[in-house]
Amino acid sequence: MIYSDEIVLNLTTQGTIPCEGRRSRRARWSVPGALVIALSALFATVISSTACHAQSPYAPGGLFIHPTAYTPRAREFSIYAAGFTEEEAPGMTGYFYPLALTYAPTNRLQVSGSAVYHQDNDTPSHTHFGGFLKYQLTPDTLTHPAIAIAGGYFGHDHLESTVSGIVSHSFTVRKRIVATLHTGVKWGATPHDQGGYSDVGGFVGAQLPLSREWNLVGETSTRFNFDIAAASSIGVMYHNRSGADVSIGFVNGGRSRGMKFFFGVGLPLGH
Repeated sequence: MIYSDEIVLNLTTQGTIPCEGRRSRRARWSVPGALVIALSALFATVISSTACHAQSPYAPGGLFIHPTAYTPRAREFSIYAAGFTEEEAPGMTGYFYPLALTYAPTNRLQVSGSAVYHQDNDTPSHTHFGGFLKYQLTPDTLTHPAIAIAGGYFGHDHLESTVSGIVSHSFTVRKRIVATLHTGVKWGATPHDQGGYSDVGGFVGAQLPLSREWNLVGETSTRFNFDIAAASSIGVMYHNRSGADVSIGFVNGGRSRGMKFFFGVGLPLGH
């Protein structure tokens, strides 16, 4: 799944797009190994203060694909919508339009419900329904990073089930955040009618502030054995004081021949 949190989306989901009757495609990116090395090196030095507001394909609370260890404020409602494509083979393009509602009962718990409308070249249009949960074990402080566990399920999605363990930390210079870094371990599984395959992998991500409201975001991962590419992305994310979010980038969730355009918008609904 794609979350940027994977819903798992990680909408996490980090999170990932479902397809009935055949293997569906999730927004994923094939990224050279050099990007993995670069992001790993970055992890030793930086992450952005708006990391907790980032979004994933299926829900808020992550990078473009993978989840982060941050959660929304307590008793906060929000709505999230996005659109992206995947090209598993020439002439085989899938279009995905997730819509998610998220609520945070506490500062450490996020609950999201999502519906993903899926159009494909060779199957009738259909909708996948699912949910995403994230619990923060420890918050991010000067002395230790935020740690969280997350899980998602989307019926008949190519990446139907996911579980992740994530570590996130913001690095500061003179009390100013210069970067936020994320790393984690993920497990994913396909539905039984697509073979019931499962695999374990790792991922890294970074958010670098461009201004008070804009961040440059990048992520990559190891490739699941049932995917054709590593889940990766690059783009920018916007967050303002009112709680509105915009995500623009290029994503490959693992089932696409290359990175494809991604656009997402999140809006607060109050407390």
